[in-house]
Amino acid sequence: MPTILNPNLSRFQWAVLLLVYMVTPPTWAAPTASFTTFVNPGGPPYSVFLNAISSSPWEGNNAITNLEWSDSKNGNIIQQITTATSFSSAGTYSITLTVWDAAGNSDTLTKSVTVGKNGSTSPPPTNGDSSTPDILPIPSFKIEEINGFTVKVDASASSSGNNSSSITKYEYEAVSYGQFGIDSSKSYTSTTPKTSITFNKAGSYTISLHVTNSNGKRSTTPAQQNVNVKPLEITANFITGVIDGCRVSVNASASTPTNQIVRYEYSWRQSGSTESGNVTRYTDYSDITLPQSGTYNISLKVFNASGNSSINTSNQNVTIGTSCASTEDSTQLNQGSSFGNLIYGDPNTTVTNDDFTIMVTASIGSDINAFEPLTLEAISAEGFVVGNDNSVDINATIVPSPEHENVYIVIVIGWDDQEGLTDWGKVKWYYKVLPKDILNDGWKRFTPELSDLSNLSIPQYIMARSGEQSHSVNVFTGQLLPPEIEDFGTARRVHFVVGYTPNNDLYLLSQPITLKVPVPLTPSN
Repeated sequence: MPTILNPNLSRFQWAVLLLVYMVTPPTWAAPTASFTTFVNPGGPPYSVFLNAISSSPWEGNNAITNLEWSDSKNGNIIQQITTATSFSSAGTYSITLTVWDAAGNSDTLTKSVTVGKNGSTSPPPTNGDSSTPDILPIPSFKIEEINGFTVKVDASASSSGNNSSSITKYEYEAVSYGQFGIDSSKSYTSTTPKTSITFNKAGSYTISLHVTNSNGKRSTTPAQQNVNVKPLEITANFITGVIDGCRVSVNASASTPTNQIVRYEYSWRQSGSTESGNVTRYTDYSDITLPQSGTYNISLKVFNASGNSSINTSNQNVTIGTSCASTEDSTQLNQGSSFGNLIYGDPNTTVTNDDFTIMVTASIGSDINAFEPLTLEAISAEGFVVGNDNSVDINATIVPSPEHENVYIVIVIGWDDQEGLTDWGKVKWYYKVLPKDILNDGWKRFTPELSDLSNLSIPQYIMARSGEQSHSVNVFTGQLLPPEIEDFGTARRVHFVVGYTPNNDLYLLSQPITLKVPVPLTPSN
């Protein structure tokens, strides 16, 4: 019989009771564990598919926040709402599901399943036609790896249903929830059990999977997994070495992630002096020319295509001996150095940076007869600013690898409308064409667009014989006026690249030479 409170309690006693009630946290009923099983026909091994979606509640104060499967043969199983286990021999086994809420309240349910020739299965999901039962497929997947915004999934444990069918389609949907409902969603379809899903931004996502078999039957209940994706941390790391004179090699191949870094920003300062400077490189292995002998601190920050910088600045000290007397021509914008060159294309090539040389010079002036040369010091990370009335004259000298008997000179120009650091996939790239094919003032747009210079494939520009020969090439002469470009803003920078290809599979190129226009240009001005 319930206890009835004494109505004659004093005010003080009522206050005490009310205070006790207010400070005592409310208790919620424990969640309820519930699941269904389906023993897949065939075997060994004998697969059993498990589904805990009937457990409750999934929302509210005592919502299920964690669950754990185990069986009497294999121990713990993959921890997700829908999963599977398998047994190598026929028999009867117990399967246990435990669910918890955030307060630690739990509930456990154990069921027995029999597998094998003499065993029985729980009623499988069908298409409703009892005369020709058609077992629906059951999805199951696991998260193999999370690498930045890319999530690798494996749905090999999914069941196709009937033995005569196979899974032909895997449909994933990833949803991120915000304060007011769905914040973002992404759908992805694959025909193979192992695949990767790439997200556009960081966040916590619920990934759901449906599968369809070769009979056209689709699963009714999705398998689900929760993931948290975030950008990979970019780290800078490099080593140095003295080459000769005032030149120092810089090797940043230890920076990570290697396949995402597109820009290397070096700064240097001489100890006990005000001498300092900075240079930009686009390959992990390059070199820097310092002004005089002495001890220098060199620092490095690296950037990905989106302009995100490394979480650290890597530093190295290097000492240049008294023999340092810079023989480097500061007007050589590619430094005339093999370390500054880019090699793209054929992964089996034996050509190295030491086998060829590309030297690039540029002059600027308002009078064609009074051009002044640009120097390395004048070319900053953002590009040299060209005056309104100025024209530029860019030329290159190329010494191909001795093993390349026939070479084709390549000249590429990229118009850039970005305000910040350059995302090379957004640059509008053109290539210079043979004189007999001159259209649009000698330049043709890449179709399809280049994502970056590493997937370069263009018609040849000038054919030059004998790989031992030095070739002089005019890259560009004139004012920087952008062409008509669809879906393009206002030009802020222009990038010039020159090099050669021996076979249209291998490309050997200079660093991009970047010039900054004085004001944002449109085709009308």
